[in-house]
Amino acid sequence: MTDKHLRVFAIVNPRAGGDPGGTVAELESRTDLTVVCSYTGAPGDAERLAAEAAADGWADVVVAVGGDGTAGQVAAGLFRAGSAAALVIAPAGTGNSSYRGLADDRPWPDLVDDLASGRLFPCRIDLAMIEELRRPVLLGTTTGILPATLVAAREMSGTGRDLLAEATVRAFGTHRPHPVRVSVDGAAVYEGELLGTFVGGMRHRGGRFEMLPDSLLDDGLLDVCCLSTIAPPQYSRGEHVCVERLDGEGLLIECDGELEQLAETVTVRVLPAALHTLVPVPVPAAMSR
Repeated sequence: MTDKHLRVFAIVNPRAGGDPGGTVAELESRTDLTVVCSYTGAPGDAERLAAEAAADGWADVVVAVGGDGTAGQVAAGLFRAGSAAALVIAPAGTGNSSYRGLADDRPWPDLVDDLASGRLFPCRIDLAMIEELRRPVLLGTTTGILPATLVAAREMSGTGRDLLAEATVRAFGTHRPHPVRVSVDGAAVYEGELLGTFVGGMRHRGGRFEMLPDSLLDDGLLDVCCLSTIAPPQYSRGEHVCVERLDGEGLLIECDGELEQLAETVTVRVLPAALHTLVPVPVPAAMSR
């Protein structure tokens, strides 16, 4: 991708928790990029726009301008449409965990410069499928403390990763562990009370908290963290993960920064090499090459 007029389709969430306007302006300021922007206005718009862009075939690159929710929707749309366009994520949200995973928090102007100059490295990364929702996800899914953090954040003022850090402190004071069974590739790896579970490929949650420290985005596996109040975190890895709540209560999950209420179980399977993306060089720590 060395054409100086690289065709970029930006899907922008104008209500994202960061600075979507300034992020888009950085793209549009480049005379060596051809940039077209489309703005979301309702839930599901980002996925629909990504699928339409894939079907149209004009774009070389689709940029998700928003937070982890927007990035996840754009990734899902590109995946479902079998897109040849590459995904690039912009850090315009609150936590920007997906941006950290794919760009190691590189300054956005530097990433745009590398994009325009053809210096980004093309690669394919894994996604995960949440079976109960039939939803592909980019960041992953969690239960317990992180969903409680997002609930707390809705009632607080502030922005960015500082807001999520403060909300996490509040959630630790109110959230109570519940009994779960965690199975990986059909074998139970944990049964008992947990503060939370983390499943996926991206290493960080809330932009700051490294919950899956050894996870790789391109190894065809899901990493799992079982977080207890009485023991060190327990890690596992596999292709298929099931988390069951055992007290008969509903299971609130977070997936790509969004909350979903399930019955008692969330089931996740890996989608190997599912998505084409561009990353800076040297490649992020969460890439195997």
